[in-house]
Amino acid sequence: MGAGTCNAARVTKIKRATAEQTIEALLQASKRDLLPLSYRFVQHRTKQDKGVAGPLASFVSAHNLRGLHQYLLAHASASGGEFEVTRDSRIWARALALDEEKASSQAAVSKGWSWLEQKKLIRRGRRGRLSKITLLSDDASGAPYRHPADLGEPYLALPYVFWRQKWHERLDLSATAVLLIGMTLRPGFILPQSHVQEWYGISPTTLSKGIKGLRNANLLAVKRDTEVAPLAPKGFRFVYHYTVLKPFDRRPSTKKKVGEPDDQEA
Repeated sequence: MGAGTCNAARVTKIKRATAEQTIEALLQASKRDLLPLSYRFVQHRTKQDKGVAGPLASFVSAHNLRGLHQYLLAHASASGGEFEVTRDSRIWARALALDEEKASSQAAVSKGWSWLEQKKLIRRGRRGRLSKITLLSDDASGAPYRHPADLGEPYLALPYVFWRQKWHERLDLSATAVLLIGMTLRPGFILPQSHVQEWYGISPTTLSKGIKGLRNANLLAVKRDTEVAPLAPKGFRFVYHYTVLKPFDRRPSTKKKVGEPDDQEA
């Protein structure tokens, strides 16, 4: 047997990191267990204290679930200091369950950053040959990012089990959007279909689909009540109250930064 044949026989298949392992490494590098996401990402408040759609609506209208995942993962990774993260595009591609060796996958990551930059949620720069991603304000104003607690503003705390228990794979865009909305609201909240477009920038169809998805995943409890409605044909109407369930039932906070003891109060 020739030397060339022996060398070939000793070649073993190279084991590569999986998407799950890559996500876990990114999360561990953040040195926290929760992602602080300002309410303003979900809903803006006008000077008249009226709720209007926040940046989340742009992901829904563009059917951009991958972009939302890319943003949330970058947000989780860019913790502390200048709120920036620098990684090879192949790492992001693998974390997004793309084949990191394909040029098309790396192009998809770059396209994702460009979209987020256009929405004024990030700023993209260079550090050597790598893209440096810097967070901007969650409200898409283009202002520098500051932790909501430092601004005295309410925020939802998205636990990293969103990735670790693979909810990012199990929930579609509608369910993910309604989950984030629900996490900004008190248990027993009401989401009337007639107002969700105005309040959150999502359609009644998206709301219904999202609620169904969360209920099927046992992440949302629903209680049906009735109330008097003189102009309704039967003189009453049904009112539905929703409550986000574990592991996403964290009450909103302005008091503590994410990563501190888990006893947050609104």
